[in-house]
Amino acid sequence: MARHDTLSAAEAARELGVKPRTLYAYVSRGLLPSLPDPDHPRQRRYPAAAVRRLKAHRAARRDPAFG
Repeated sequence: MARHDTLSAAEAARELGVKPRTLYAYVSRGLLPSLPDPDHPRQRRYPAAAVRRLKAHRAARRDPAFG
């Protein structure tokens, strides 16, 4: 997966409108996959498409007319 197809933790959290610790909870619950960052071994990357799907899913749960 190309780097432009993934987001950093800060970018993913900002896109979802959550704090980083909530992002990590999503990963631990299996709601969002994470990948190792090849440039920074102690950091993770998040597939942009998966972040968008989770964002849409959360929006649809808040407003059934959304989806």
